Order: sequence, then structure tokens, then C-alpha cells
Amino acid sequence: MDRPPGLSDADWADYRTAARDDALIQSELADREAQIEGGLISSYEEYDFTWEPADDRTWPGGLDDLTAAFEQAMQSIVLLDASGNVPKAPLQPLLYQQMRQAQGLARAANRVLDEAARPDQLPTPRGIAALAHLASAAALSAAAVGGLAEALKTEAEPSRSPRHTVEWRLVIAHADARRDLRRAGEAIRSAKAQIAPPPPALSVMRTTGIAQRPTPGPLPRIRR
Repeated sequence: MDRPPGLSDADWADYRTAARDDALIQSELADREAQIEGGLISSYEEYDFTWEPADDRTWPGGLDDLTAAFEQAMQSIVLLDASGNVPKAPLQPLLYQQMRQAQGLARAANRVLDEAARPDQLPTPRGIAALAHLASAAALSAAAVGGLAEALKTEAEPSRSPRHTVEWRLVIAHADARRDLRRAGEAIRSAKAQIAPPPPALSVMRTTGIAQRPTPGPLPRIRR
């Protein structure tokens, strides 16, 4: 950022501070929108905004919400009805909404991956394994977005093929996207397992009893 001519040192410092604050607000807004799209929060009121600097060691806590969001997506990103058939209603709005939902999940997975791979921290061997799982989750969720986009394209483009052929291609593309979302959720759970603290060891207290000789009583009297 170049300093405008004629600006005093104090004004230039104020300008740079305001620019940083504005960039922080814009980042928070983008993060909030991504969480709403990904189903991590349902309204603006649930978003916890703070001016405090982020803690570099808090990223594992986001895996719980991310796991729940992927589990919820597996229940909401569906195509077939209760009878196992493709609905007769127009599918473009549904497929578009599902693609945006998967896009929000992919952004959330990448956000957690970025936080876990900060350059100022060197992960432990288990942390490296967790990073590998998070990278898989980010790639798989991005592939799911592509699969849903392909399903939307199949539904939207005019085709001379019979409707059942179009529906067959639609079902295949949608099923591939759901498979990628399911595998992404499994990868996130695997990452959680890698960084979860080990259960406390159970200490077994053993009481060793020392046998004692019975105390001898009085000697019997022998009658003669």
C-alpha cells in the first residue's frame, strides 16, 4: 500500500489502522456467510464475533461442528423420494441449493485445514496424520461440489435423450457427490481421532494381604 502524497505521519498511521480493521471485518463477514451456507450456523445471531486475536491452538475445536455439518448434509442432500424415484417436480432449484450447501462445507473444511497448517507451528506426528485427513476432506468436499454441479448441468441442459436416460445420468452424478461427502465426513472424524487426547490410564490398586500366624492361646493343662 503506497502512501498518498501530502498525508502526515499521524494521518497515514490512522489510515493504515482503519484499513486493517476494515479487512478484518470483511474477513469475518465472509466467514459468517460461509458458515451459514455450510449449515454450521443457522442465523447471524449465532455467529460469535470478537475483536480479540485468534488463538493458534483452537482449531481442533472446529472439528466437532464440521463433523456435525457433514452428518447433517448427508440427511439433507438427497435426490430420490421415499419410494426411491426421482421426483417429478422441477429439480434445478433443489440441485442448485444443494450445490451451494456443499460449497459451504468445502469452504469450512478448507478453513480448518488452513488453520491447522499455520506456518508458525510444527505439528506432531499425530498432527501430521490429522492434516492428511483434513486435506482429504477438503479435496473430497470440493469434488462433491463438482458432482452436484454436474447433476445440475444434466438437469438444466436440453437433451434429446429419453427422460429415463437423463434421470439415470442425474442419479449417478448425485450419488457420486454423496459418496464424496460421506468420505469427507469420515476423513474429518479420522482427523478428530488423531488429535483426541488419549484416555486416562486406569490405575488398579492392589492390596496385598500378609498372612499372620494366629496368636497362640494359653497352653492346655494336662491332668495327671
